[in-house]
Order: sequence, then structure tokens, then C-alpha cells
Amino acid sequence: MRLVGNNVETLPTDVIGILMEVLSAGGFEDCYNFFVAWARTQRSSAILALLNGLPLRAMYKLANAGGEVDKACFNRFFRIAEGLGVADAVLYGRYRDILRGMGNTDAHIFTIGALADRGHFISMVANFTVRLLYKQDSAVKTLKLLVDISEQREYKNGIGPVLVNLKSIFAATEQSDEVRSECFGTVGCLIHSSTNNVILEKEHIKVPDCLFCLISGMLNVFSTSVSKMS
Repeated sequence: MRLVGNNVETLPTDVIGILMEVLSAGGFEDCYNFFVAWARTQRSSAILALLNGLPLRAMYKLANAGGEVDKACFNRFFRIAEGLGVADAVLYGRYRDILRGMGNTDAHIFTIGALADRGHFISMVANFTVRLLYKQDSAVKTLKLLVDISEQREYKNGIGPVLVNLKSIFAATEQSDEVRSECFGTVGCLIHSSTNNVILEKEHIKVPDCLFCLISGMLNVFSTSVSKMS
């Protein structure tokens, strides 16, 4: 299916974004080709505005969807977005490479931390999990990261969807057989018996009052492949 029209370049940016979201559901090849056809005649500022306006984190789940061409197009698209400094794409690339054990883990964590310092909420959550799991900070500093997350306006309704997005990165890495085997079994709250996976299942949730329940939910983003490996 080819959707390269003669008037693509004249469409408003918001319409381009809507069409890309629709096309991505049918395979990333069409979405990518449509984006390239539009971007050829656009200024970098317009391309950046489009990419910053797209819900890129909602596309993480498409990393391994479709055939090999779709997967290649997904990777090309996210590399372009990462190269332009789009936060969701930068996070995807650094978080994925940490899970794959590729490159310099400390440098990847530093980059995620810089995004978190800018208030990028999904990066704040990712920063907490990787620093906790890879023991990058003291217990006091790690706890402060968690408190900072809980004080964000996105926290109440955003923590569930963000964890689902991060789990999508982990799931894509897991399917590639590149996930590091030391990543981390299912954990439960130190006080309650539940592993609190409910926060991974619903977009709008009642945020747990117990911080240990919240931590267990964050860490259980990484739990699926460990049970397969054991």
C-alpha cells in the first residue's frame, strides 16, 4: 500500500499526525513512507513540531509488530526522532540499549536522567527504575527520585500508562532475545502481599497509597522474561 500523494506536503501538521497514527495500526511501513513523503518538503522546525506532538510512547508497542520491513521502518523512524532530540524517542533508544546491554550503560542512564531533570515524566519513572535496579545512587537519593515522581501532576492518572509504555520497550527487547538475564524477577510489596500488577493493566487507576506497592509495580515491568528464563 503506497500513500505518497502529490499534495501531502500541504496538509496541516495536526492532520499529518492523525494520519500517521491511523496508518501505524496497519503496519509501520505505510506510516513511515507517509512521514518521509511529507518530511521531504518541510523545514526541520515543522518536522520537529510534528514529532513532538505525536504520542511516540504509545507507538513503542509497535516495535516488533508486522513483518521485517515494518520493524525496519519503525527503527528508522525512531532513529530520526532520536536524532532530532525528541524526548520520547531518546528515552526509547537509551532504555532499550540498557536492557540489551549495548553501549555504555552509565552514559545511557545519564541521558535518561537529563530528560528526567527536564520534567519528562516517563523519563522520571525510567530514571528511578534503572538507577534502582543498577544501583546507581544511594538509598536516600533513590527515594528522593520516587518522591519527585509522586509530586508530578501526571502522577495520579499517568503512572499506569507510563509503566505500560516502559513494559512495551522491555517486551520488544525480550522478543529480540537480547534482554539481559539478570533483569529481575517478580517482586511484592514489603508490607502487603500483592505484587500490584493492576497498575500495569489500566490506563486510569487508583494510585496505591503505599510506596512499596508502587515500587513493586515499577519493578514488575521487568518481570515477564525472568519467569521464562527460569
